[in-house]
Amino acid sequence: MNAKQLIATVALFAATGAAFAQSTEYADPAAGFVSTKTRAEVRAELAQAQREGYSANIGTTYQDTAEALEETDVAIIPKEDFDELVNKNAEVTKKFIQLLAKNIFAKETQLLGLAYNSLRKKVADAILLLQKKYQDNNDENFAIDISRENLATIAGTATESLIRTLSDFRSEKLIDIHEGRINILNKKKLESLFN
Repeated sequence: MNAKQLIATVALFAATGAAFAQSTEYADPAAGFVSTKTRAEVRAELAQAQREGYSANIGTTYQDTAEALEETDVAIIPKEDFDELVNKNAEVTKKFIQLLAKNIFAKETQLLGLAYNSLRKKVADAILLLQKKYQDNNDENFAIDISRENLATIAGTATESLIRTLSDFRSEKLIDIHEGRINILNKKKLESLFN
């Protein structure tokens, strides 16, 4: 699967969630949801979808997985409901197109960086990307607990190279690593690393 398809799929699911959140009534989680299916039926459907690698948004099969970095709620949206929403609501369709265009531009920029940036710049950019995405506005100190393999994938480098670079950053006091968590100590210097 190419990067644009992956980006499109992720953006589509993100926008779907946002659109459904805006277009449906609020359901208080404490009120208790009553499903018409048993837990076993839901698990069987999920297992079948995973085996088939089916992506309902464009009818294409993918064999990808995802791992959440934080507490996450996941919703399954039936293909028919999604198709109806997109086909009957011009605002939702417009929002999808805007999100896809924005995400494709951002991913193209990221891919260019992965192709042409130095190892140090790639690792610094990956750490800063995670900070931008996951840091709470109120939290001055940012620390992320991510496996070195996953961080290497984000940075577009080998795990061994990433570990050496993190060690260099640590000795330069750009970051600190405590119990596997990466803490940014000097954000300005990380941002200003050259290729």
